[in-house]
Amino acid sequence: MEHTLDGLQKAVNSIPGYVEQAEIMLALNPWCVHSDTGELCDHRSWRLRGWCRLEFQSAVLSRKSTLVLIAKSASELYFSVPIDAYRLHVGTGKFSCCAFNHKIGDTVIECDKFKCKRVLQSMLG
Repeated sequence: MEHTLDGLQKAVNSIPGYVEQAEIMLALNPWCVHSDTGELCDHRSWRLRGWCRLEFQSAVLSRKSTLVLIAKSASELYFSVPIDAYRLHVGTGKFSCCAFNHKIGDTVIECDKFKCKRVLQSMLG
């Protein structure tokens, strides 16, 4: 389990670098039903998720200001405006770890909000 958590942390830490290498970040947000939870997934749910907010802010904060193309459907495409990312506070987003009371099975895990905070601090520092 420790090896898996270490790998996950490395993946999280690489988000800013990965986003910065991209010319465009594409956020695909069509309406669909989540296969595991049965919940509606769409543009609104994308904007609510903490990890999605972190990726969005990473694109806006990158040194080359990666463009973010929002695709709500095949006919509804637009480029986001940077100010929109700042309105979506990462720490107030929805995180699965919080929904599962910070446990995977019997293992207590760190809240993803702290992981996101460290990534944002590295970008701003």
